Amino acid sequence: MLRRLHVDNFASLVNFDWKPERICLLLGANGAGKSSLPGVLRRIREVVVWETPVAQVFPSETRTAWQTLPHQVFELDVEGRGGLFRYRLQVRHGGLPKVRIDEESLSKDTRTLYRFDGREAHLYDNRGVEGAHFPVTDQRSYMSSLTERPETEELRWFRDEFLRKIWIGGLAPSAGGSAANEEHAALSHDGSNLPSWYRHLLQERPEKLGEVVEDLRPSIPGLKAFRTPVGDDGQRSLKLAFGAPDDGGAYELSYHQLSDGQRALTALYALIRASDAPMIMIDEPDNFLAVREIRPWLAAAEEWAFAGHQLIVATHNDHAVDHLASNQTLLLRRTNGPTRIEPLEVDLNAGQKASQAALEGPQ
Repeated sequence: MLRRLHVDNFASLVNFDWKPERICLLLGANGAGKSSLPGVLRRIREVVVWETPVAQVFPSETRTAWQTLPHQVFELDVEGRGGLFRYRLQVRHGGLPKVRIDEESLSKDTRTLYRFDGREAHLYDNRGVEGAHFPVTDQRSYMSSLTERPETEELRWFRDEFLRKIWIGGLAPSAGGSAANEEHAALSHDGSNLPSWYRHLLQERPEKLGEVVEDLRPSIPGLKAFRTPVGDDGQRSLKLAFGAPDDGGAYELSYHQLSDGQRALTALYALIRASDAPMIMIDEPDNFLAVREIRPWLAAAEEWAFAGHQLIVATHNDHAVDHLASNQTLLLRRTNGPTRIEPLEVDLNAGQKASQAALEGPQ
């Protein structure tokens, strides 16, 4: 569970601290900095998990426009495995090479698990006892190269079970088609690979997709199952099987024949029923959905979070805001300067709704 994100010198985030709870609702006007929070988490994952060069992930234009500081600093506090992990990354701009990792470290409670000092990687075992140290490049994180060994179990949990598996995104239902020629183990940030992900789920977690079918029936009447058959052209595609209506026989539809709202719901329910994501950070899940469709999903997502996961939602939708406002609700504000974050104050005694308080802003 993400307990804290600290960012300095990234876009409008300057000495910025965010401490999300198990369910966190993020509100704010366009340009307030809401998109910067998932952007930072995605970029850190690129560095730590996918071994992407730091110059590609944090180019100089990602620094705060009105500052001249050479360093960007990022810290993550993550609760898991009976302790608190802290990851720290310091990126330096200027000189040669132009963008490089100045410092990188991971600890759990008081034990250091990994440290890069700008020249050498220092490896530690699960108890925090230092082992080998050797020169490595400052262009990529060496953490992404560490292989599966018993002495790196704690570090690999942070990298592979948390950072790799968190889902961060906003759905674009019209992206992609019905093709399912490959199996994808996770849903992409925009949901465009859903047919390939469903093909994987049909193999690995068919009972979970059965739960999704039950969730979807109010919005997709007659739905019986999902299938990924091979067509006459030799290509696989995602199909939805329907029971026979009163005036005809059983039939199938291709995934791309669904409405945008129905496609969004197939992703939303699968994320909380069938994915292995420990955290979902989603931007405007209410897009394309009617009120009677988003409310049941929000309720189901809250149950999912309280069962041991974390849900972070950014939205402008009044119905979603008022539904989730009993949880931690934070308002991001920005004028001509850095982003600030504060609890949303709602005057419940006066009958004020959270959506109204967000619209009116701080007094």
